[in-house]
Amino acid sequence: TWKKVVFYTLGIVKTHSINTSLDTLYSHRMPYMKDFKNDTQRIKYMQDNYFSFIFSRHPFDRLYSVYRNKFQNPVVKRSSFLHYFGPIILKVTGKNPNTHSKKIMHGIEYYDITFEEFLTFLTFGGYDADDHWAPQTSLCQICKYELDFIGRFEQLYSDSNKIFKLIQTDVTFSISHDYKQK
Repeated sequence: TWKKVVFYTLGIVKTHSINTSLDTLYSHRMPYMKDFKNDTQRIKYMQDNYFSFIFSRHPFDRLYSVYRNKFQNPVVKRSSFLHYFGPIILKVTGKNPNTHSKKIMHGIEYYDITFEEFLTFLTFGGYDADDHWAPQTSLCQICKYELDFIGRFEQLYSDSNKIFKLIQTDVTFSISHDYKQK
């Protein structure tokens, strides 16, 4: 992810971004522009002195990816999404938790949340419950700030290397392919 690349470039993490663990990555929070909404001097300074960029991703591809990552097949430490959001999703979708199907992952029993149930949850107001599936416009306020570069996640490799050339660094993005929508 870009967070790994930025942390590696800044020296926050010492290992190459590919080898950075999720624990290390999630132990550092990167600020969003919305965090500075009341600090107009800092925002002006950043706009004048920083290279600003964003990567967009097709919203449907992003939602399916987050569903797979957080609900269908999460890694052990990220399975808390199932624990926390499972009952909420079932309540929103009108399902009975006592009779809903369950699955066992990492030795723990979880509600088996379907993609349709996840989308229904989002449709009925759950879209702002977590940054992972919140609309990108609510996280980055892309209409409020002028950006130097807008990349596409589906062209992550080539667009990342364009950014590295624009900021004149010798860093290269080491994943040698772009992501394709399925």
